[in-house]
Amino acid sequence: MHSPEPIKILIADDHAILRKTLSGYLSQEPKIQIVGETGSTSELMDMMRLSQPDILLLDVSMPGPGAFDTVSELNEQHPDVKIVILTATKNADQMLNLLRAGVNGYVLKEDNPRDLLQAIEAVANGEEWFSSRISPVLASAVRRQGQFQREQVHLTEREMDVLRLMVTGMGNDDIGEELFIATNTVKNHIRSIFQKLEVSTRVEAVVYALDHNLVDNTSGGETRSR
Repeated sequence: MHSPEPIKILIADDHAILRKTLSGYLSQEPKIQIVGETGSTSELMDMMRLSQPDILLLDVSMPGPGAFDTVSELNEQHPDVKIVILTATKNADQMLNLLRAGVNGYVLKEDNPRDLLQAIEAVANGEEWFSSRISPVLASAVRRQGQFQREQVHLTEREMDVLRLMVTGMGNDDIGEELFIATNTVKNHIRSIFQKLEVSTRVEAVVYALDHNLVDNTSGGETRSR
């Protein structure tokens, strides 16, 4: 039996020590392969072409073009590559704009290192992952920008259960275990939630839930959103 292909990671961060630390830490995981590192936005596109990563770990504070423009260009030129933001920045408007621009994950440098591994695995599996610490910040940004101000929706009791667990950070498998339902049933509930909230991603669903007080954000910064 062949082992699954490793997840190919490109690290883009202008702090050399952090790049090396990240590379060393992630390289210990047999399912991860570091295919390149760069500290320059100007070199990033060439590195993307040469290394052909599955996931780009991108620091938004690198010198050069703004993060939004960089993400937009990356999505245009490399639509199959998943982008995980890894940053110390907690600028609410920047977070929201990057999530809307199509990043697949958002990890804070203050998060537990295991969170980064969870984010990589989730994104590689086609899910989204964002630090639970940014949920209230996102909700604040949404209110200021006047987005997602729609009429209240009517979710079933089970859909509310699923949405509440999404906000606390559980993935589909964990939600299924918590509610004693199949993962496919969870996915069906999430599709229904998306339709009723008129959103298309988990990020938007969580922000909507927080902004409209559909659920209480009782995570206290310790849960994991993905």
